Amino acid sequence: VRLDGLAKVARGAFKLSLIYSILDPYGLASVNDNLLLTLQDPWYHPCTLWYNLLLGIKAYCLLGAVDMFLGVEQAISGVRFIDVFHSPILSSSPRDFW
Repeated sequence: VRLDGLAKVARGAFKLSLIYSILDPYGLASVNDNLLLTLQDPWYHPCTLWYNLLLGIKAYCLLGAVDMFLGVEQAISGVRFIDVFHSPILSSSPRDFW
């Protein structure tokens, strides 16, 4: 149980490093700087669809902080905690999503 908690901490750190090393430099930093330009495009524009995909991935990766917190709690207390989002992209039902 304690090693699973440390694995959650490592997975959460990987998700957060993914945001700062890949997602922000290659597309999302410009969206965060000037949201008005993004809102001028229609929803079906390729740039808008690309930003929506990247923002969804970023939201999933931001939950890495929750993974890290739950992993530390699990490693310290020895009580098994559930994963917040195990694999939301592959889910087939709302119960599987959460």
